[in-house]
Amino acid sequence: MSEPAPTGRSPRPSRGPFAYVLLLALVWWALALYVGTRGAVRLEELPGLLVLALMALISALTRDTPTGAAANSFTTAILLACLVLYGPIAAGVLGVVTAFADRTYGFSIVSAFNGLMMGLMSLAGGITYLTVGGVHDLGPGMAPDLLGWQVALPLFMADLVMCLLNVLVLGGMVVITGGSWRSMLLGSVRGLVPLYLGYGVIAFVFVLLWGAAGVGPLSAVLMAAPLAIVRFVYVQYGDEVRAHARVLTLLTASADSHDGRLAVHARRVDRVCQLIAAHLALGENERQVLTYAAKLHDLGMKGVLCATDTRRGGSGPYTNVRALIPHPVTASEIVREVDFLADAAPIIRAHHERMDGRGYPDGLRGEEIPLLARILAVADAFDALTTTKGVREAIGAADAIAELRLSAGAHLDPEIVEILAQVMRGRSWSLYVDPADEGAWLWDQHTLPAMSDVIADELVDRAPGPVDVNEVSLSSTTDGSPPAPWRSGTALGASRPSPETPDPEVAGADRVDLPGAMSRRRGIGRSANAQKPGALSRTDGPFSVVPGYGKGHR
Repeated sequence: MSEPAPTGRSPRPSRGPFAYVLLLALVWWALALYVGTRGAVRLEELPGLLVLALMALISALTRDTPTGAAANSFTTAILLACLVLYGPIAAGVLGVVTAFADRTYGFSIVSAFNGLMMGLMSLAGGITYLTVGGVHDLGPGMAPDLLGWQVALPLFMADLVMCLLNVLVLGGMVVITGGSWRSMLLGSVRGLVPLYLGYGVIAFVFVLLWGAAGVGPLSAVLMAAPLAIVRFVYVQYGDEVRAHARVLTLLTASADSHDGRLAVHARRVDRVCQLIAAHLALGENERQVLTYAAKLHDLGMKGVLCATDTRRGGSGPYTNVRALIPHPVTASEIVREVDFLADAAPIIRAHHERMDGRGYPDGLRGEEIPLLARILAVADAFDALTTTKGVREAIGAADAIAELRLSAGAHLDPEIVEILAQVMRGRSWSLYVDPADEGAWLWDQHTLPAMSDVIADELVDRAPGPVDVNEVSLSSTTDGSPPAPWRSGTALGASRPSPETPDPEVAGADRVDLPGAMSRRRGIGRSANAQKPGALSRTDGPFSVVPGYGKGHR
């Protein structure tokens, strides 16, 4: 069972979550009244019920946390066995008590939500079990056909109802706290259905030993060994996931600048990538690979910063594009050496390719570019446009999408751009202010769609295919200023047609007007944002899910 993992102090409840928890309490009470005396526990059944309660408490208190957002235990399997053996009321109460026994959040809104969700799931599962003909008296010698029709089938129907309620109840809290229902639904269904199927099998074996085989409460001893083995596997998996997270953090930190700009950019790019991936209904593995690629795609830019920062002996930030071209290759080669990141290597390598074949490093064209790399390129450009860097102001999501549409077909995949436009309708997106750093100019600007055009135009005539960095030359200057094409309006697309009118659904949702008006076509040398460098104009991203509500009770 997956329960919320500790993330620090309990969040301060707001009216929305509090009202939602109150509603869950009323629904739980209504279901308990509906069951009535049908769910009463007889006095002679109390010892067995106490054994199940002890198992549930041990399971909840020894849960493992593989991902930092959800934790695994077997409480759901025990609750399934309880609703078969002792009825829905016993299971419903046990679900509430078990969640409150976990002192991670104290007596808080989070504990109340978790307890009521588990109790509601158990009550509804127990009612389903009775409704489809399930029985509680499983005496020794029960006929196999009766076990199938009166125990197994009702049990798995109850299991299915509990799984669906887990998703629906948790989804309600996600929506209330500002999260994405669609993303949560896709991720939860993929993760919860196999787990709940396994819990149903464990519960059925438990029930057979307890009732049909006549072992009774001693069956808890027989089940302890296989449950301990499965838990050991979960713990090993959790250790591996945590190790992966540490490696990812170390790689990101090793490539980041002193002000942490790469980490912020990577998080924002990953958010956009996941919105697009959810719309495309990509599989869990593809979405994980996309996350790795988003977080590590600029891993090779550390070398660019060193080669262009005159304070470190570099040749200047504006003219050394030769240092820029290899950075996707550098990052992909580093990532390729790490087993769990290897699938992200070709995505990282191709994220600066262009649909017209004038990108780098391999000159791929159209669908030769991996789909995930095309998604990453759009997300990367979108975040660059919505981030203030030095004297170049950010633009809102609506204007950014209009800007991306100008590059669709030549630089970016037009289908991915339109998908981004769809997922951003009615969704807020914050603008970010990145500290100005003259030495990091090439780092800061290379992702802009117009800069991609400049780099493509300035690459010397070459045969189709991989870029030879020795053939790269940019118009140089002697005063250390940007080359002429990069300073001019042409460099930022002034010669292009004006962007089409932004979608009003997007335009009205996200505009965070910054001080200093900007023309529709922004240039590099525009008025700087008056905000303090490094400050966020809102929050860093639109998602603000209350910590502790987890990803599902598994």
